[in-house]
Amino acid sequence: MRLILFFLTALCVTMAQDDFYESFEDNRNGWFLENNAERMGEISNKNYYYENKKTPFHQSSISTVAFNQASDFILEARIRWVSGIDNNAYGLVFQSADVTTANYSTFHISGTGFFGIGQLVDNTYTAIKNWQQSPIINKQGTNDLKIEKKGNVYSFFVNNKFVYSTTTIKEQGS
Repeated sequence: MRLILFFLTALCVTMAQDDFYESFEDNRNGWFLENNAERMGEISNKNYYYENKKTPFHQSSISTVAFNQASDFILEARIRWVSGIDNNAYGLVFQSADVTTANYSTFHISGTGFFGIGQLVDNTYTAIKNWQQSPIINKQGTNDLKIEKKGNVYSFFVNNKFVYSTTTIKEQGS
């Protein structure tokens, strides 16, 4: 059985005056914690583990953090690819009031060393940055992802190195 399993060690959103930090000491932020035929999510040793058991199939585990995404922010996560299909996407979902509405943006990497940025609006996907290979990405390893929004400019970083910026992302969430 093929799977992709990764963990987040920290998720930090910095807004005008509020900070959010996820330490994974418990499930106070409502991550998917279940083990069924399609996926598994668990918090263990201050890490969040997520496994997609069904291939091909897109699954996400999302914790909603309410903040004004129209204001400037920084979103960071440390993610480690553990095993499974190494060209599957994993990363950050942002600019969404509710991902069940099919309106959100993504910053993903793969275990093969690629990154991509996209946006789903009214259930239609648009690539903001097509998948591109980058030597900055630690293939099948640990990577730090960061999105920094200043004004209408979104800048994207992998392992503290700039990879792309854009002004074409539509603000959708709050």
